[in-house]
Amino acid sequence: MPSPEPHPSVFTTMQQPTPLLKYGQQGAPHFRYFFLSSCRSKLIWHSDKKKNVPTQIKISAMTRLKMGQESAVFQKNMKRNHPEHLSFSLYYRLDPNSPEEKTLDVVCKDINEIETWVSGLQWLIENKETVSASASELDSDITSTQASMKMVDVSNLRKQMNAHLDLCTWGDSSWGQLGHADRPENLKDIDHPKKIRELIDKDVDVKVVRCGESHTVAVSKTGECYAWGNANSGRLGIAPKNFNGIFDHVLLPQCVESLRGVVSVDTVACGAAHTLFVTRDARLFATGCNASGQLGTGTREDSILPVEVQIPSSGENKASRVVSVAAGDQSSACVVNNGGSSPGLLYTWGGNIYGNLGHGDHDNRLSPTLVSSLASSYSVRIVACGGFHMAIIADSTHTKSFLNRSMSTGDDEEVYAEMLDDSYRGQEVTQSGHEQPVVLTWGWGECGQLGHENFLSCSQPKVVDFLCRKTPLAVSCGAAHTACILDAGNEESRLYVWGAGVAVSSDSNSPNVATPFAVDVPSSSSSGGEAEGTGADQSVIDVACGGTNVLYLTETGFMHILGQIPSDVILTRMEDYSDKDAKSIAAGGRHFAVLVGRKWIDDGDTDKCMECGSLFMFVFRGRHHCRSCGGIYCDNCSRKRAPVLKYGFQELVRVCDNCYIRINNGHKL
Repeated sequence: MPSPEPHPSVFTTMQQPTPLLKYGQQGAPHFRYFFLSSCRSKLIWHSDKKKNVPTQIKISAMTRLKMGQESAVFQKNMKRNHPEHLSFSLYYRLDPNSPEEKTLDVVCKDINEIETWVSGLQWLIENKETVSASASELDSDITSTQASMKMVDVSNLRKQMNAHLDLCTWGDSSWGQLGHADRPENLKDIDHPKKIRELIDKDVDVKVVRCGESHTVAVSKTGECYAWGNANSGRLGIAPKNFNGIFDHVLLPQCVESLRGVVSVDTVACGAAHTLFVTRDARLFATGCNASGQLGTGTREDSILPVEVQIPSSGENKASRVVSVAAGDQSSACVVNNGGSSPGLLYTWGGNIYGNLGHGDHDNRLSPTLVSSLASSYSVRIVACGGFHMAIIADSTHTKSFLNRSMSTGDDEEVYAEMLDDSYRGQEVTQSGHEQPVVLTWGWGECGQLGHENFLSCSQPKVVDFLCRKTPLAVSCGAAHTACILDAGNEESRLYVWGAGVAVSSDSNSPNVATPFAVDVPSSSSSGGEAEGTGADQSVIDVACGGTNVLYLTETGFMHILGQIPSDVILTRMEDYSDKDAKSIAAGGRHFAVLVGRKWIDDGDTDKCMECGSLFMFVFRGRHHCRSCGGIYCDNCSRKRAPVLKYGFQELVRVCDNCYIRINNGHKL
């Protein structure tokens, strides 16, 4: 049976220089950079013998590909113990008239890598008659990036461990949303960020994490989705076994199998009881509760598996491409862009009790509907959904030319009211079209979460005047509060918050705030609480609003929490992650998540084996780091050795039992 044509991303990956372990007729195997030519007609790599001229094999010369280690070259080197399931031999003929075949024998670093190269090469071999051979000159097939990567520096592979992102969660675990418990009786709240062992054992390199009210979803760099926590209404997109109308908690991360191999997921958004998935080809899928039409399928029927959401086409013969997505309690939103100079258009759907869909009314929408009041004046970049309000960052596309003056008092208000509608107040608009981006909000506003300096709800998008003098970089919405990161100049960024006092202040008795105010970030040396002033090294780089709190991450790697923090869930307001290489954060109803670069766990971070739980006593020296996952294990749980090729370890090195099974069996646990 012919091989199906791989996704275009497979060939894009193959055209990037990739270090693979190459076996030779004699001597030890070595890592070499391999890549596919731009016209897909040649496989090219660099070798020691030809430092200035790369070696190549034409696709037309290839006869077959065989996985495993059955070739003569592999058989001669069996003692090296490199994983057979990650190996393949490429058979080819230098002389098409000769029956003699040679082999190129290669070992990949992980299961995803071999799937990419084998599927791509297999299809090219089967279709070599139709593969273009237009690049007759070798130089024309090599980009500057490919040419600069001739010899593999193994030390750089060792550094790849830090590029691998692990997921830590903490907070409320009543629905299993933290992903740490294997049985219901083991559910317990966690008071500090803790790595999810299940994802480490599956070797999932996490790219994106999002938290709902009581569930969590993560996306891997290979486009697979994992979900866990409250499964009611089908919000996880995982079909229960023997489903009888009752959902169980999903305590450990499970792959959303209905999407795996069908689409490659790029990002997700989690609502209270539904989840939205955006694929790498910019399509939208939804699963979960649909009581208010928040799935956008045109009905109110829940879906226990992801279904595709149809976005109306905004241009002639152009498919709508989703570039940003958000989910609230009972509503959803996405930004669509058709590429080039096309503006970002906002579509919203679902519950609309407070006018939070932005259409100027309070009627629910069962399918994505264009927010027409924005379409002619703004190009939307980013959308965020709170409980019952929304916020966007958008560029003005207004072409009228004037300068808005201060409108705080007196006649100015009357003079300029005729020139500007409320949505333009507070910004300078000129003939140049795309101006400094602004923040607009709408929906429920009784707690001041819209930032309009009043406590009124609003059913149409309106500019947050107070923020117009600075460039917004990110925005996030909670149940009844909002947070925004603004560019403060001099390569600094500051956090502004507003809304429910219980969520934007460390004082639970604070009143609601309708005007955005800057957060004084605690200094790195502070043990908690608020510190006076904001140091230049404390720029805020990420923010996530939870149910009644705000989690934010500084440039120096400190995580801070504003708002309500139940004492039985969180012990401290500030967590020093400066040595953990924190990348991004997420917040749910009462739980949190952070992505960190993989590193060897510090000896002081655990006093017991991470597998069996045996305590490391002073006289007991049997504690070892796994060279694959970086965890710490006792003698009994880390006796085995295996090559860890993705980090440059060709030789056998000590690994934990779980990593040994994964490395040697190639099993996606």
